[in-house]
Amino acid sequence: MPKKKTHITPMQAIRRKCLWCAGGSRIEVRLCPATSCPLHEYRNGKRPDNATRTPLQAIKAKCRDCCGLTWADVQKCPGLKLADGPCSLHPFREGANPNISAETRARQRIAMERRLLAEKCQSSPLVETSETKGRGFVQAEVGELEIDNPIFNPMAADNPLQAGR
Repeated sequence: MPKKKTHITPMQAIRRKCLWCAGGSRIEVRLCPATSCPLHEYRNGKRPDNATRTPLQAIKAKCRDCCGLTWADVQKCPGLKLADGPCSLHPFREGANPNISAETRARQRIAMERRLLAEKCQSSPLVETSETKGRGFVQAEVGELEIDNPIFNPMAADNPLQAGR
């Protein structure tokens, strides 16, 4: 019975690369002094809260450091044919996760855009009230334009309809 091929995640690939670099010692990985390495912040196999890049961006930067600074060098990487075994970062060298299909990637991109749009709408309220004379205004964003539209407040003291009462 053939073995089922297992896929690794970008985080697992980074951890394996760091273990390989440190000679298989987990302690050496934890104490790694190479702070300029693009993988340094992910070396423990966990995503830090203050990460400056995504794991895939870190892998892509590490591959550029390893192969050469040009994109063509990274694409021609002989990572699967190395003398000491295949590089764990090789499948992720182009900055994309090969375990995710193009359709799933498109759905994730759309979902992310919707989340960002929802956050933007929640962070800027559409209606704000003014302290002056009980009036308010609507602030709407249309593309790059912001439109302020005063709202007539029928209960305000300066309302001409209220003045006759």
